[in-house]
Amino acid sequence: MLIVIVTILQFSLYFILDRYKYYRIKWVVFILIVFCNLVFFPDIFIQKFREEEGGTIRCGLPVMAIHLAFWIFGNGASVFTHIVYRFIKIKNRE
Repeated sequence: MLIVIVTILQFSLYFILDRYKYYRIKWVVFILIVFCNLVFFPDIFIQKFREEEGGTIRCGLPVMAIHLAFWIFGNGASVFTHIVYRFIKIKNRE
């Protein structure tokens, strides 16, 4: 669910930045979202998982799965959103 929210936020920020003619800042937004997918967002879900398990994690596999899911699906969605938005803007210019 967080990946979908971040994707919608990314698309909305791109639209707002284009409206106010801040074209170069889109790269900063993209890099910030990729960084958050690598570092911050997995930790949010790991803390939720720890609370459900009573404060500790008995196995490292869920932690690794959460990190890999955000690295693959979160960054994949960010790259896909960035590329699709670029193609839409190029198509509209023609």
